[in-house]
Amino acid sequence: MRERLEVRGPAKLNLALSVGGPDDAGMHPISGWMTTIDLHDDLELVRLPVGHPSRYAVIWHEEARRPSDIDWSISKDLAARAHRALEQAVGKGLSIQSKLEKRIPVGGGLGGGSSDAAAMLHGVNTLFELGLSTEELAAIAAPLGSDIPFLVHGGAAVVGGLGARIDPVEPPSELHVVLIFPSIACPTGVVYGRLDEMRPVAEVADDLVRSM
Repeated sequence: MRERLEVRGPAKLNLALSVGGPDDAGMHPISGWMTTIDLHDDLELVRLPVGHPSRYAVIWHEEARRPSDIDWSISKDLAARAHRALEQAVGKGLSIQSKLEKRIPVGGGLGGGSSDAAAMLHGVNTLFELGLSTEELAAIAAPLGSDIPFLVHGGAAVVGGLGARIDPVEPPSELHVVLIFPSIACPTGVVYGRLDEMRPVAEVADDLVRSM
């Protein structure tokens, strides 16, 4: 069994995105064409002895273009939450030491936290030789956030519903993207809340996304 592992968590782009109005639970169904890109965070995992408390560190990579305050608690960090969800799913402790070095800016719509969670699931699955499939990891990820199941799969896909419906498609050919990182953040919850104020009732444009 391996003692140490390094995993990349790629950023994602929404090439097209339609957001529906909130359901009874306040969740927003989507239909989007998503793809992963070269920009990535780095996750280093070390397996610890059975029963040892897990340790998590989150820092900015020296190459990060827009570092900001890491002002969230570990209890709310998506990668740490994904690790705990995986432990619960397999019914045993999976003690690790993790170091997450972030390049993907926070609040930029690039799925950094979600990708870190996906990387954690893949990494711990490999480190402990759990043998879980991508579909099983995506099912564990689904309650944590709508982008995480797609990022567990990676590549390119049309994603629908609350993120659990993933239809893989061919990645766009010859796609070149320039990313600009302004010194502001646009948290998804705040943006969706503003959408709700602008259009209280909205349907997801499935046909629009699939025709692009």
